[in-house]
Amino acid sequence: MTPLARLSFWVPVERLGDFEAEYRKKLLPLLEKHGLEESAERSWPTVEGVFSRLFAVEGPAQIALKREALRRDPAWQQALSKAAAFLGTTSLDLPLQYRFGPYRFPSGPGRTAEVGPGLRQGLWSWTSTAGTRCG
Repeated sequence: MTPLARLSFWVPVERLGDFEAEYRKKLLPLLEKHGLEESAERSWPTVEGVFSRLFAVEGPAQIALKREALRRDPAWQQALSKAAAFLGTTSLDLPLQYRFGPYRFPSGPGRTAEVGPGLRQGLWSWTSTAGTRCG
């Protein structure tokens, strides 16, 4: 499983199509300069007005490093401000709202354990032999 980060932008619903073209033309090239490659995989559906794309990453630490590099990049900040003005959401002084954070990471190798018969209630299972919870 490839670790993924999600980049989300808050965009007026009626401008999502316009924003996608602007994203490809102005924002994606800057992301690529920062070593971020857009994944072909698509994220789960989000709420209306959120435009999201996934990026392959090495791990959570890389997300923090890339987020900080983008925050400090004047070209990225300027592109966000221009995108916001293009969408009519704010002036050139205020950038477009976005979030770059974790999306999917492997949980680790884990381990397998034999358990007796039990019952399931919601997300938890109780075994009848040990009386312990398994999530």
